[in-house]
Amino acid sequence: MVNIQIRGNLIDIEITSISKYNFDNFSTGEFSNDQIKDFLINSTDCKTIYKSTLPIIEQNSELQVTSFENDNYYDDGYTFLRSTLSDITSKDVNLKISLDAEGEKFIIIILKYGYGAAFETELMDLDYRSFENNELQNNATKLFDGANKVITSTKLNYLPLEDLRRSKYDIVSEQIMFFNKNSSSAEINLSDSLENQGDIALLRGNNSSGKKN
Repeated sequence: MVNIQIRGNLIDIEITSISKYNFDNFSTGEFSNDQIKDFLINSTDCKTIYKSTLPIIEQNSELQVTSFENDNYYDDGYTFLRSTLSDITSKDVNLKISLDAEGEKFIIIILKYGYGAAFETELMDLDYRSFENNELQNNATKLFDGANKVITSTKLNYLPLEDLRRSKYDIVSEQIMFFNKNSSSAEINLSDSLENQGDIALLRGNNSSGKKN
Protein backbone atom coordinates (compact mmCIF):
# COMPACT_ATOMS: atom_id res chain seq x y z
CA MET A 1 0.00 0.00 0.00
CA VAL A 2 1.13 3.55 -0.66
CA ASN A 3 -0.08 6.62 1.21
CA ILE A 4 -0.04 9.93 -0.70
CA GLN A 5 -0.20 13.21 1.18
CA ILE A 6 0.05 16.88 0.22
CA ARG A 7 1.29 18.87 3.20
CA GLY A 8 1.59 22.62 3.71
CA ASN A 9 -0.67 25.64 3.88
CA LEU A 10 -4.29 25.08 2.90
CA ILE A 11 -7.71 26.64 2.51
CA ASP A 12 -10.82 24.81 3.73
CA ILE A 13 -13.80 26.22 1.85
CA GLU A 14 -17.51 25.66 2.47
CA ILE A 15 -20.26 27.30 0.40
CA THR A 16 -23.85 27.31 1.69
CA SER A 17 -27.03 28.75 0.20
CA ILE A 18 -29.49 30.46 2.55
CA SER A 19 -32.83 32.26 2.36
CA LYS A 20 -32.92 36.02 1.69
CA TYR A 21 -34.44 36.61 5.14
CA ASN A 22 -31.60 34.89 7.01
CA PHE A 23 -28.99 36.28 4.62
CA ASP A 24 -30.16 39.83 5.40
CA ASN A 25 -30.34 39.02 9.11
CA PHE A 26 -26.83 37.63 9.45
CA SER A 27 -25.17 40.16 7.15
CA THR A 28 -26.09 42.99 9.56
CA GLY A 29 -22.96 42.09 11.55
CA GLU A 30 -24.86 41.55 14.80
CA PHE A 31 -23.97 37.85 15.09
CA SER A 32 -20.65 36.18 15.90
CA ASN A 33 -18.91 33.81 13.53
CA ASP A 34 -19.74 30.90 15.85
CA GLN A 35 -23.44 31.79 15.86
CA ILE A 36 -23.47 31.91 12.07
CA LYS A 37 -21.68 28.56 11.73
CA ASP A 38 -24.00 26.90 14.27
CA PHE A 39 -27.01 28.10 12.29
CA LEU A 40 -25.57 26.80 9.02
CA ILE A 41 -25.00 23.36 10.59
CA ASN A 42 -28.38 22.99 12.30
CA SER A 43 -30.92 24.86 10.16
CA THR A 44 -32.99 23.22 7.43
CA ASP A 45 -32.96 26.60 5.70
CA CYS A 46 -29.42 25.95 4.51
CA LYS A 47 -28.01 23.81 1.72
CA THR A 48 -24.33 22.97 1.35
CA ILE A 49 -23.30 23.64 -2.25
CA TYR A 50 -19.59 22.88 -2.05
CA LYS A 51 -17.07 21.78 0.57
CA SER A 52 -13.41 20.95 0.05
CA THR A 53 -9.92 21.36 1.48
CA LEU A 54 -7.51 22.82 -1.09
CA PRO A 55 -3.70 22.74 -0.78
CA ILE A 56 -2.02 26.08 -1.48
CA ILE A 57 0.85 25.88 -3.96
CA GLU A 58 3.81 27.45 -2.18
CA GLN A 59 7.53 26.85 -1.90
CA ASN A 60 7.17 24.96 1.39
CA SER A 61 4.27 22.77 0.18
CA GLU A 62 5.28 19.14 -0.31
CA LEU A 63 3.91 15.91 -1.73
CA GLN A 64 4.93 12.77 0.18
CA VAL A 65 4.49 9.16 -0.92
CA THR A 66 4.98 6.47 1.75
CA SER A 67 4.92 2.69 1.30
CA PHE A 68 3.39 0.44 3.99
CA GLU A 69 2.90 -3.29 4.37
CA ASN A 70 -0.84 -3.88 3.87
CA ASP A 71 -1.35 -6.22 6.81
CA ASN A 72 1.18 -4.77 9.25
CA TYR A 73 -0.48 -2.15 11.44
CA TYR A 74 2.82 -1.49 13.25
CA ASP A 75 4.74 -0.68 10.08
CA ASP A 76 6.24 2.83 10.27
CA GLY A 77 6.33 3.05 6.50
CA TYR A 78 9.03 4.06 4.06
CA THR A 79 8.69 7.56 2.59
CA PHE A 80 10.40 7.11 -0.76
CA LEU A 81 9.22 10.25 -2.55
CA ARG A 82 9.18 13.87 -1.42
CA SER A 83 8.55 16.57 -3.98
CA THR A 84 7.61 20.25 -3.99
CA LEU A 85 4.29 20.93 -5.70
CA SER A 86 6.00 23.03 -8.36
CA ASP A 87 7.87 19.90 -9.53
CA ILE A 88 4.63 18.03 -10.33
CA THR A 89 2.88 18.40 -13.67
CA SER A 90 0.05 20.91 -13.22
CA LYS A 91 -2.83 22.00 -15.43
CA ASP A 92 -4.65 25.32 -14.93
CA VAL A 93 -8.43 24.89 -14.74
CA ASN A 94 -11.55 26.85 -13.81
CA LEU A 95 -13.23 25.64 -10.62
CA LYS A 96 -16.95 26.02 -11.36
CA ILE A 97 -19.68 25.03 -8.90
CA SER A 98 -23.12 24.23 -10.33
CA LEU A 99 -26.20 25.81 -8.75
CA ASP A 100 -29.91 25.11 -8.93
CA ALA A 101 -31.72 27.27 -11.44
CA GLU A 102 -33.69 28.88 -8.61
CA GLY A 103 -33.14 29.55 -4.93
CA GLU A 104 -29.34 29.67 -4.69
CA LYS A 105 -28.77 33.38 -4.98
CA PHE A 106 -27.93 34.23 -1.36
CA ILE A 107 -24.74 32.49 -0.32
CA ILE A 108 -22.41 32.31 2.68
CA ILE A 109 -18.80 31.33 2.03
CA ILE A 110 -16.59 30.22 4.94
CA LEU A 111 -12.84 30.20 4.29
CA LYS A 112 -10.61 28.57 6.90
CA TYR A 113 -6.85 28.93 6.59
CA GLY A 114 -4.58 26.30 8.10
CA TYR A 115 -1.56 24.02 7.85
CA GLY A 116 -1.14 20.26 7.64
CA ALA A 117 -2.23 17.41 5.37
CA ALA A 118 -4.64 19.08 2.96
CA PHE A 119 -4.94 15.91 0.86
CA GLU A 120 -4.47 12.22 1.70
CA THR A 121 -5.26 9.02 -0.12
CA GLU A 122 -4.19 5.36 -0.05
CA LEU A 123 -3.70 2.87 -2.88
CA MET A 124 -3.68 -0.77 -1.82
CA ASP A 125 -2.24 -2.32 -4.98
CA LEU A 126 1.01 -0.30 -5.11
CA ASP A 127 4.29 -0.21 -3.17
CA TYR A 128 7.54 1.69 -3.57
CA ARG A 129 8.83 -0.81 -6.13
CA SER A 130 5.80 -0.55 -8.44
CA PHE A 131 5.24 3.20 -8.02
CA GLU A 132 8.28 4.33 -10.01
CA ASN A 133 6.62 4.28 -13.43
CA ASN A 134 3.43 6.05 -12.30
CA GLU A 135 2.83 9.73 -13.00
CA LEU A 136 1.12 12.25 -10.71
CA GLN A 137 -0.69 15.30 -12.08
CA ASN A 138 -2.49 18.21 -10.42
CA ASN A 139 -5.27 20.53 -11.55
CA ALA A 140 -4.83 24.01 -10.11
CA THR A 141 -6.41 27.46 -10.12
CA LYS A 142 -6.09 30.91 -8.57
CA LEU A 143 -8.87 31.00 -5.99
CA PHE A 144 -11.16 33.99 -6.65
CA ASP A 145 -8.51 35.19 -9.13
CA GLY A 146 -6.41 36.19 -6.13
CA ALA A 147 -2.96 35.53 -4.70
CA ASN A 148 -3.62 31.96 -3.54
CA LYS A 149 -3.11 29.30 -6.21
CA VAL A 150 -4.60 26.03 -5.02
CA ILE A 151 -4.78 22.41 -6.13
CA THR A 152 -8.34 21.45 -7.05
CA SER A 153 -7.72 17.76 -7.79
CA THR A 154 -4.91 15.20 -8.06
CA LYS A 155 -4.60 12.35 -10.53
CA LEU A 156 -2.40 9.29 -10.92
CA ASN A 157 -1.94 8.27 -14.56
CA TYR A 158 -4.90 10.57 -15.41
CA LEU A 159 -7.22 8.78 -12.96
CA PRO A 160 -8.65 10.99 -10.16
CA LEU A 161 -7.49 10.25 -6.61
CA GLU A 162 -10.08 10.44 -3.81
CA ASP A 163 -9.27 12.52 -0.75
CA LEU A 164 -9.93 10.47 2.41
CA ARG A 165 -10.86 13.69 4.30
CA ARG A 166 -9.04 12.71 7.48
CA SER A 167 -8.70 16.40 8.45
CA LYS A 168 -5.12 16.18 9.72
CA TYR A 169 -4.54 19.91 9.90
CA ASP A 170 -4.67 22.95 12.18
CA ILE A 171 -6.92 25.94 11.48
CA VAL A 172 -5.35 29.29 12.33
CA SER A 173 -7.83 31.84 10.96
CA GLU A 174 -11.10 32.14 9.08
CA GLN A 175 -13.20 34.52 7.01
CA ILE A 176 -16.94 34.57 6.33
CA MET A 177 -18.23 36.18 3.14
CA PHE A 178 -21.86 37.06 2.42
CA PHE A 179 -22.31 36.84 -1.33
CA ASN A 180 -25.40 37.98 -3.25
CA LYS A 181 -25.11 36.37 -6.67
CA ASN A 182 -26.57 38.57 -9.41
CA SER A 183 -25.11 36.82 -12.44
CA SER A 184 -27.54 34.94 -14.67
CA SER A 185 -25.18 31.97 -14.82
CA ALA A 186 -26.30 28.80 -12.99
CA GLU A 187 -22.88 28.38 -11.41
CA ILE A 188 -20.22 30.09 -9.34
CA ASN A 189 -16.74 30.27 -10.83
CA LEU A 190 -14.34 30.08 -7.88
CA SER A 191 -11.48 30.91 -10.23
CA ASP A 192 -12.99 34.32 -11.02
CA SER A 193 -13.38 37.35 -8.78
CA LEU A 194 -16.67 37.27 -6.87
CA GLU A 195 -17.15 40.95 -7.64
CA ASN A 196 -17.62 39.94 -11.28
CA GLN A 197 -20.47 37.60 -10.31
CA GLY A 198 -22.39 39.48 -7.63
CA ASP A 199 -22.13 41.66 -4.52
CA ILE A 200 -20.18 40.87 -1.36
CA ALA A 201 -22.49 42.17 1.36
CA LEU A 202 -20.04 41.61 4.20
CA LEU A 203 -16.58 40.14 4.72
CA ARG A 204 -15.59 39.33 8.28
CA GLY A 205 -12.51 37.66 9.70
CA ASN A 206 -11.75 35.83 12.91
CA ASN A 207 -8.62 34.27 14.37
CA SER A 208 -9.03 30.69 15.46
CA SER A 209 -6.98 28.16 17.39
CA GLY A 210 -9.16 25.22 16.41
CA LYS A 211 -7.53 21.92 15.53
CA LYS A 212 -8.73 18.97 13.48
CA ASN A 213 -7.14 15.63 14.17
